[in-house]
Amino acid sequence: MACAQPSPQPGSDGGADATAAGADAAASDAPGADARPFVCDINDPQPPPNSVLWPAVLSASGADTLGGHGHDDGFGAVGYCPGTPAAGQPFYQLVAAGFETDEDLNGVNGNGDALPVNFWRDAAHFVGVGESGGRVNIYVDIVDEAGTVLNVDSNPEIRLVRTIYQGPEDVLGLTSKPANEFQTNMPMIGGGTRYSVAIHGASDKVVNMRLPVNHHVTYELIFRRLQN
Repeated sequence: MACAQPSPQPGSDGGADATAAGADAAASDAPGADARPFVCDINDPQPPPNSVLWPAVLSASGADTLGGHGHDDGFGAVGYCPGTPAAGQPFYQLVAAGFETDEDLNGVNGNGDALPVNFWRDAAHFVGVGESGGRVNIYVDIVDEAGTVLNVDSNPEIRLVRTIYQGPEDVLGLTSKPANEFQTNMPMIGGGTRYSVAIHGASDKVVNMRLPVNHHVTYELIFRRLQN
């Protein structure tokens, strides 16, 4: 089942220069530096502050939900919840999110043009939308303040928290992946199951991710570990 091409994303000629500029500041943001008057409610999902690279498709609702063309499952946008820094422990700040749809966006390679793992590193040209190729995962990378990806070998203590709405909460370790892949991925199931993901401890969180009307889509999340 195909879906409509998303509307222009941040960094395109459709213009989210402010988003890209704000993202440039993300690398130097201190924990909690953004004004974040958000309430964390999966049923009222809110967009992140401008310092987060966030494609517009994640904030769409109604007929345009997650790219449109049959994706409107009534659950609305994907949302962001700000974490609360705590003294003496690292803070995991969301710096970017991506989305891969089940449509062939450019008429090339079918539905196989995936987002690269470094999709977020060029803020000035950030798009954040790719093609899922039939995958149904949430992908997560965690980087340090220098932008180095943390993996299970360098940081075996890191845990991720995956919560299913009105269901269980799982605490998961990093998986062992090569450098050209996201270091952790979590498969999703359909049937209206809605997921939230954060890093264990003091962390921002992304909520309301799911397979809309069982379409095969993916989400990519990048967190930065800040020493507090």
